[in-house]
Amino acid sequence: MKYTGPSAKPHDSGVAVGIVVIQHGKLLLMKRTGGSTGEGTWAIPGGAVDFMEDPEDAAARELAEETGLKAQSFQMLGYTNDQHIKEKLHYIGFRLFYWRAKNYGAPQSNRNRMVRYQ
Repeated sequence: MKYTGPSAKPHDSGVAVGIVVIQHGKLLLMKRTGGSTGEGTWAIPGGAVDFMEDPEDAAARELAEETGLKAQSFQMLGYTNDQHIKEKLHYIGFRLFYWRAKNYGAPQSNRNRMVRYQ
């Protein structure tokens, strides 16, 4: 999100969610693609919390968008203070939702991202 006007700042900041999904002792990871921060690295599913969006709703939306999985419940874990100096980005990342996958279906990879348990 770009800020303009009298309170403009020379960087972007925001709030994000990350979802820890464990099934059969393995962590669900996705490979970042398409110009995203950290492109080419593996990360847990997640993304930005939209304006006026509840963080739990954001977690459910991001999990569905990125993996095709539907969340049943979340539990708070903690947060990260993600600072990307080169890109001038600063996010408070709520890695505070935990969803233990049962047999709710397999995560879906697509042409834009690879998803798998590791």
